[in-house]
Amino acid sequence: MQWRTVAMVGVVLGSSAVLAGVDAAAVRFALSLPVPIQHVVIVPTGEPVSAKSARTVELSQSIELPTGQSVDVWVVPKVGQPVRALSKYRPAPVKEPAGKSLVVNLDDHLAALRVMGSDLPRPSKIVLAPAFDRGPDNPGHQPIQAVPDYANPLLVPAGQYSLWVVPANGARATLIENNLRLLAGRLTTLD
Repeated sequence: MQWRTVAMVGVVLGSSAVLAGVDAAAVRFALSLPVPIQHVVIVPTGEPVSAKSARTVELSQSIELPTGQSVDVWVVPKVGQPVRALSKYRPAPVKEPAGKSLVVNLDDHLAALRVMGSDLPRPSKIVLAPAFDRGPDNPGHQPIQAVPDYANPLLVPAGQYSLWVVPANGARATLIENNLRLLAGRLTTLD
């Protein structure tokens, strides 16, 4: 079953300080997926989310981004790993009246998955990995997102994934779904 929420949660980044002589655009990021968000991180393109140059901002703040510089935008859910929402994002110059922000909808790039856990073992973690990943028990495993229990949705870039459950009893990880397609702007629920 798939559905899309209607309510928008404003995710607005940063500080209003702009370097003199540099064209900048006031940018506001919006996300309506029903996933609790801790904060948003902006880093220069190609740098990790943990880089010293990272700018962490709380929700409901705005940011001035230079129009000539590309950045990566990461969303940090309250439970789970940071997710790169935009790569090489470069804001266009805004011709809006003063005080207006350019709104970038992150729903166009992100998807969410909620696993209900019916007939599944109690997990130590639930993992989304690239489609056809060999799983958490094998070398070369590449987790994209992980949460500790069924109560938390998994936030990921839209795409195709394999879903694994690592049982709390120490048994081998179980492949629940392979080549699972998660659509941008949608919360997919698996029973």
